[in-house]
Amino acid sequence: MDKDRFSDGVFFKWLNQKEIYKKYDNKGRSRRIQAYLDELHENYIATRPGTDYGDDFHGLFGYINENSNVEKMELEDIKKYVANKTLDGVDIYKTVISLSESDAIQYGYTTKKAWKNLLLERVQEIGKEFGIKPENLEWTASYHSKKNNPHCHLLIWNKNQNLEIQKKPFVRYKRIRKALSKSIFKLKLKSLYDIKNVSKKEIANLTNEELLKYKEDLKEFYKNPDITLRIIDTDEQEKIIMENLKKLELDGYIYICDIENPSNFTEIRKIDIDKYEFKNCGEQSILYRKNSFLDTVEFLANFSNLKVFNSKKDLENYIELKNREHIDVENNLKEIMPDIFGIPIISNKFKEQNFDIILTKITEMKSKSNNFENGYKYKYQTPEIKMYINELSKLILNTSEDCRNEFDEYIKTSINVSRIIADINNKNDYERVRKIAENEMFTKIGNQILQFIKEVNFDEYIRKKEEWENKRIQFAENQGIKKANDDLFLKRIESQNARKMITDIFQMLSEENISHNAYYNRIKRGTNISRQVKKEIYLRNRLKGNIDWGLER
Repeated sequence: MDKDRFSDGVFFKWLNQKEIYKKYDNKGRSRRIQAYLDELHENYIATRPGTDYGDDFHGLFGYINENSNVEKMELEDIKKYVANKTLDGVDIYKTVISLSESDAIQYGYTTKKAWKNLLLERVQEIGKEFGIKPENLEWTASYHSKKNNPHCHLLIWNKNQNLEIQKKPFVRYKRIRKALSKSIFKLKLKSLYDIKNVSKKEIANLTNEELLKYKEDLKEFYKNPDITLRIIDTDEQEKIIMENLKKLELDGYIYICDIENPSNFTEIRKIDIDKYEFKNCGEQSILYRKNSFLDTVEFLANFSNLKVFNSKKDLENYIELKNREHIDVENNLKEIMPDIFGIPIISNKFKEQNFDIILTKITEMKSKSNNFENGYKYKYQTPEIKMYINELSKLILNTSEDCRNEFDEYIKTSINVSRIIADINNKNDYERVRKIAENEMFTKIGNQILQFIKEVNFDEYIRKKEEWENKRIQFAENQGIKKANDDLFLKRIESQNARKMITDIFQMLSEENISHNAYYNRIKRGTNISRQVKKEIYLRNRLKGNIDWGLER
């Protein structure tokens, strides 16, 4: 794919350029065949495995036939509308927009809703590059949650295309990627524009009124009422530098850094009497590359507190110390709030044959449970229902490789924690710890399944299933057809429900592993305390600490 990267970047590709160009070279397919293929493509992006349906019965959204609520339209109606446009001779431009998985997670583009909002903001600019005026623009799109390659399919066309104009469109990819980047990375860009790329001297020259407005704008951006904005004062930094230069011997070095972020520092070397070399280092030094005294003063004035080191080794040790502190803080946050850290995207590789079994087992379990009179918590269920739930949990783990991997990772980490605290001395201990960890996870998965049952109206699902089955039988009798179409409503709703539950379980497992691994790292780093103390910490946390071991989050 073509790429023009900002951070990991936006990928944009016009998929059927050659197909469109052949049409204008009189080498294209017949309109009827092309309409059939466009209809198939629309169906593919709406229903393929990994499509995010949201709360709808297909994955499409967009604007067609003066209707901005495409997701609520019948899929067959959408397909027919697009096919008719092709039959009329209209060019249907098929494109795809993609992000790296890390960018999609970091910036929140992992849902149908997020991609819809993005395209509503930028689709007119995309259409413009294809020569389509806003009043003539129609489009459909869908988001595919694909592991390692989350992407959005976008189909656009000119509903009032002048078919007499036989002109091949020329598309400027770079402009489209730039427009998309402005929305996707807007927080990152605003941060750069508002903070890093604003001249410090210009800020210093702001009037009090302008400064106050700038400060309020930043408050609004960061949603932080306590944010402060300091006009840079270079006098203090200049004084610190001059005092240390007086002490510096010939060919000696000093290093001046920010206390809280020491990776931003200045290296100063005395090369002659009253002559020095200056080198600004770190992420924030990009605007201060002249390596002059004045440039150094202005660079160091960005920081509220400075620290001086006489050797590079001392500075490196201090940076390492601060990095460890940062890791400790991050791990503490991961223990108590794992959901704020990016959850990986689940693969769309499911064992499709298991979906019907999953839904059947849930309906059976619901009938045996007397509608869960004891509530929707795993611990309140009868042994028989718990057995059903555990069987269903194993089936789900076998349906998704990603869920299985997260489950296995939790077990592995639990065993490693027990080894550190000397809770495993033989094979029996190993099996005991493994069994406890498995039961903890089965309890958590069970609670997710029960929550799903609580939220989904299965009575309505069963009613629709029976209704559809009657329609299918009637259709078969009328038409003499014995085999149901694989793309029927029932299959779609079964697949959608099963996928949603598996995805929710995957998210829960991932959050547990983030928290569990953070706790393991904390225990592992406590090298200066005894195993007995570690064990006491472990038991204390297991019962009432940050990690809800086996309990519902």
